[in-house]
Amino acid sequence: DTETKENKADFGRIDLLITDEAGQVNTPVAMAGFSLANKAIVLGDTRQLAPIWGLDEETDNSTAREFGITDQGFKDRKGRGLICSEPASIMLAAENACKWKYSEDEAGLFLEEHYRCVDGIIEFCNKLIYQGRLKPCRGKGSVLKLRLEEKQTGPFVIYTVKDSEDSRSGSSRFNDKEAEAIAGWIRDNKEELIKIYSSEKASKSISEIIGVVTPF
Repeated sequence: DTETKENKADFGRIDLLITDEAGQVNTPVAMAGFSLANKAIVLGDTRQLAPIWGLDEETDNSTAREFGITDQGFKDRKGRGLICSEPASIMLAAENACKWKYSEDEAGLFLEEHYRCVDGIIEFCNKLIYQGRLKPCRGKGSVLKLRLEEKQTGPFVIYTVKDSEDSRSGSSRFNDKEAEAIAGWIRDNKEELIKIYSSEKASKSISEIIGVVTPF
């Protein structure tokens, strides 16, 4: 009977809520689900891609003031991942809420073994972001692929694109200068790539070998 049924939130119905890639989940979106859970396991990395925010910090702070939160209170919540703009995420909130600490400056459990990327790729991130704490476990990759790596001085290469600037098209972003630079790199390395990834049984075209992945 809809007239007599009690209208209340179903708090505590979820026994255990597991959130993966939590470093990419913005806090207010996640909080609705967390309010229904008794316990939670939060998996993610605040050093990887952040959530895409539609609210800027100034507007967020202004809204907080309307609800009686002081500027200092907003600043404190920002450091704990509990605001509605960058850099908050549910992973940052979980790190600050967790009582067990891996180290003096990091809460939770740190997964140090890395299997996804070959050693030369993850080693760059390891030195730049993780202070060398990761243990690369994938290996160096095949001998054939190393031919291109030697030509480039490694499997991970940074290019600075002059006059690079992104633009918006609706909700999307694009960068013509960087797109041209990527296309130029593929053109310059096309023959070598085809040699490496083709075999005697099957030759491949450049479109079967290359995939371009961009964030956002």
